[in-house]
Amino acid sequence: MPGVIDPWAQGGANSGDNSGETVDPQAAIEQAPQEQVEEHRNLLSSALEMLQSQMGMSPQQVTQQAGVGSNPVSALGSGDLLQLTQYIAQTHPEILMAVAQRFPLAQQLLPMILGNMGGQQQQGGGGGLLGGLLGGLLGGNK
Repeated sequence: MPGVIDPWAQGGANSGDNSGETVDPQAAIEQAPQEQVEEHRNLLSSALEMLQSQMGMSPQQVTQQAGVGSNPVSALGSGDLLQLTQYIAQTHPEILMAVAQRFPLAQQLLPMILGNMGGQQQQGGGGGLLGGLLGGLLGGNK
């Protein structure tokens, strides 16, 4: 699809890091600039709104299924932000992808949070499990 921004195209957990060490997703959130974390919170809020409007899932239902309780996204700590992001990526990657396009700062954080979800890294910066899923959604599996 022309014009689609793929926040996972830059690679997996090692994106921009040639040291061979994987990035700790929670540390990535904790060390990110505050404006980037806030934009990530906005991305998650928008994803929850989209899940409600398109799938009838209340934000409280989604956050509880993700194991982060029913706190608003604005009150979640880094561990809960990580857990909620990974849950939405695993269960509704199409929603996360659609919403991520509106949040460029958050797009920079997503590969660090999601790049190692599959438990393995792909050669050439495949983006792990989510990269494969989103590649299929975007026509990568022709």
